[in-house]
Amino acid sequence: MKMVGIRMLLLALLVLLTRLPFLSQGYGSEDDSWGLVLNARQMAETGEYSFSRLPGHPVQEYVLMLMPYAGAFVMNLLSALFSVAAVICFAFILRVYKIHQWLLWSVVFATIPIIWISSTYTIDYIWALAFVLFAWLALLKRRYTLVALFLGFAIACRITSGAVLIGFAWIAFRQEGRKLPQVVWMGVLTMVVAACWYFPSWLRYGWSFFDTYRLPYPSLPKVIYKATFGVWGLSGFIAILLLLWQKLRNQADSLLPDGHLTAIILNILLYLAAFLVLPQKSAFWIPALPFMLFWLVYQIRKPTLVNITAILFLLSSITGGFNLANAERGANYSKAALVRTVAGQEVFFDPLNGPLQNEYSRRENRQVYIESAVKAAQKLDSGALVLCGWWTNQFIVNCQDQGACQVQVAEFFNKTQLDSVIKSGTRIWYLSEIDQANDERYQMNYTASVGRKLD
Repeated sequence: MKMVGIRMLLLALLVLLTRLPFLSQGYGSEDDSWGLVLNARQMAETGEYSFSRLPGHPVQEYVLMLMPYAGAFVMNLLSALFSVAAVICFAFILRVYKIHQWLLWSVVFATIPIIWISSTYTIDYIWALAFVLFAWLALLKRRYTLVALFLGFAIACRITSGAVLIGFAWIAFRQEGRKLPQVVWMGVLTMVVAACWYFPSWLRYGWSFFDTYRLPYPSLPKVIYKATFGVWGLSGFIAILLLLWQKLRNQADSLLPDGHLTAIILNILLYLAAFLVLPQKSAFWIPALPFMLFWLVYQIRKPTLVNITAILFLLSSITGGFNLANAERGANYSKAALVRTVAGQEVFFDPLNGPLQNEYSRRENRQVYIESAVKAAQKLDSGALVLCGWWTNQFIVNCQDQGACQVQVAEFFNKTQLDSVIKSGTRIWYLSEIDQANDERYQMNYTASVGRKLD
């Protein structure tokens, strides 16, 4: 047991140390992460709950409210620490199931590109994942009250975490000899805990609080990319295919405890269905990943297959990266990269740089551009309108940090709104690519003719 403790400690240190280089590099490349910072400042100022985006994420929003100006390193560090907790908990789960090479597969789990990247910036994905894994471990120990508490917190981090309750309830039902009292208690308490977190939000916003934004459905190639390479990386996805091929030839799943296989497959399918309904981000796959990896590696004992797939997984974050070849919101690439124009956007595949290097340079490029845009905005006349699109939250946070901008900021405006601004005598400006994005959003060809790019 002493050696297990030492290995767990080394695993925790490995996970934390691999996150540290990214923590000072802004709040992330997603505008939603900057929105959490902006919302924390608003909540701290007003003393009232407000959502960073629909639906709400009250656990993280309340925590960040206590540290609105702590800076990127501290806020990102919280996500990194939750990733440490999630990986250690996953390792304990693998040990409970007596999975061979549990330490190796825990390292693999920690280095899945989307998990690694999401644990280095201010967003709720890894917070929710950690609580789900806490609940899974408590379930295996038949601590149903703890399961409910952890799941309630997971739902209050990210509402889609509630999907795992169905599979967990089935495991509890089979563990308890098909008796319902413990299962009902677990389900009811989970909902009560989650409801307590969301209650202040409901008082202020009503049922509309549980709505979400209506976004256009991505093209099929984007959906496929987000669900494959965007999650696992290139070599990681090859490893997934190898494990899946082996799994389909192997009937060892029957060795799982009664009801566990059904629950695990159900959790995977539920998140697959949820992703296909709204396939906006690869990160939407995160709740399914521990269940997918567990199912694929369970009873995989062939040393050659284990070694090959583990190497492929470990390479997936640092090689074979895809990204936008865009100086302002894309990533840098090496001379070995292949650059092509796809659907009107210049993209690249770089065999020498992976998702991690892409994420780091992408954050740098975005921040350099926004800082220059803020400086330009500070020279504009008071009241000028700047359309910021997907840059909105990052632009406002930088305005606050670099000195107030006296401009109006909007995400997108339709033609009627733009005409109203023009009639009032206000000048219209837009950030990079937002003229095109604004036109696409409202199916018009108008923004660039009435506005000017902010340089």
